[in-house]
Amino acid sequence: MVDLPRGVPFIDLLVPPGSEQRADDIQTRIDLLDGGSWRVVADDGDMERSSLPMQPVRGGNERFWIYRQQPFRPGESFEVPVSLCLEVARQTQAQCGAAGVAGLYAWAFVLFEDLHFFHGLLLLDWLYNPRLSASGEVLESEDPEEARAELEAKVLVFTRLWTKQRSQALAARLPPGAIHDMDEFQAVSLLGPGGSFDPRFWQAMAMQLVLPQVRALAAASAAGAGPTPAAEEASGLGGPGQPTKAVSQPSAALSAAPSSMPPAPAPNPVPGSGAAGLAPAAVSSPDGLTPLARAELAAREQARLREEAGPELSAPEPVAAVVEGLVVRWIQDSELPVLWLPLERYEAGLVRELRSGQVDALPRGERPDQELFERWVESGAHFVTEVKFLSRLFLDNTPLHKAAFDAAAEVEGGLSALNCHLPRVAPVRAVLVAASEDAPRRILVASDRELSPASVLGLAMP
Repeated sequence: MVDLPRGVPFIDLLVPPGSEQRADDIQTRIDLLDGGSWRVVADDGDMERSSLPMQPVRGGNERFWIYRQQPFRPGESFEVPVSLCLEVARQTQAQCGAAGVAGLYAWAFVLFEDLHFFHGLLLLDWLYNPRLSASGEVLESEDPEEARAELEAKVLVFTRLWTKQRSQALAARLPPGAIHDMDEFQAVSLLGPGGSFDPRFWQAMAMQLVLPQVRALAAASAAGAGPTPAAEEASGLGGPGQPTKAVSQPSAALSAAPSSMPPAPAPNPVPGSGAAGLAPAAVSSPDGLTPLARAELAAREQARLREEAGPELSAPEPVAAVVEGLVVRWIQDSELPVLWLPLERYEAGLVRELRSGQVDALPRGERPDQELFERWVESGAHFVTEVKFLSRLFLDNTPLHKAAFDAAAEVEGGLSALNCHLPRVAPVRAVLVAASEDAPRRILVASDRELSPASVLGLAMP
């Protein structure tokens, strides 16, 4: 079974299907950057059975581990792994990347294209912690069978917690400045003074943001109803203001767990301890399935039973707030309906979901009527949006920059336009609108490549 040497700095990447063949190119690039001390490992099918599973957040993505061959030293700056994480994420068009130390479920730095991935990583901290129950309470028992049954119950809860609406709600409640724009990605950095790595920063944040969600859902389920926004607000989801009792649990209890337990993070390791207190590796069960695989089968069966039983057993859908001025718009005054997404609302996952015929990720107030939506999908599901950096766009499998855009673009009506690709979404036409005294530079993209630059500008909202 593939696994990492304990205590080494490493980068975990979720990359698009088909990326495995690029492992050698990535290794060559890293060797040029860092002199050969890092190694690239592509998933051979066993990573989800290792001590650091990523399902169900991983989905159908491929996965790379990139690790340094020398262990992390107490007091060492973590800035090099962070810089390398950003560089390789760009090269691989990763959907999510995280830098940490092998054996500790705690990230010093997380990059993501869609905040939904960040929310999922936070939930994994709870999902694979055998000291926490499906209702978010601390488990006193160390019986491996009880922990296995609890994990199966937690997977069912996970599917209800990890939704687009809840991810948006979590984002709205993060403190200002917690998320940074870094080229085509968003990032959360938990580096300490001087670039230091303290795993308690991640684990405290995860528990303080996730446990209120878990407990609110458990309380609502116990009352016989789905969770409500009011219940979640009352649970303390509004931010990491109050610590939860799970954060203060000693890590010794985890390090003593039997090896048959599912993989789990240590809830509160001592900073600078290297590989001390690391979680045990996963061991498959007698039926040949890992606990997660078996729990996923149970979750699918439970979902099938709920569907057959009818809508009365389904939890009511939470209503996400719509921020005035940042709403998506369905434009009908053109020949065909077009979707406009403001810069702040663009997410590759959201666009893909809408174009596949699903509107569940949108707040109710932004959803079109059924007739309009069907006409939009049937006419090509065209959209216009805005990106912040040219590097979000690719030409010939390479991120764009200003010189490359200018060299390849055509000028029409005073606007520069270029047919290129919006990764993991669609071929697009990019239109560069120069800065003026009244407005900054804008990079508009339209999925309908037949539109003139002036038409794209006309469809884009201020």
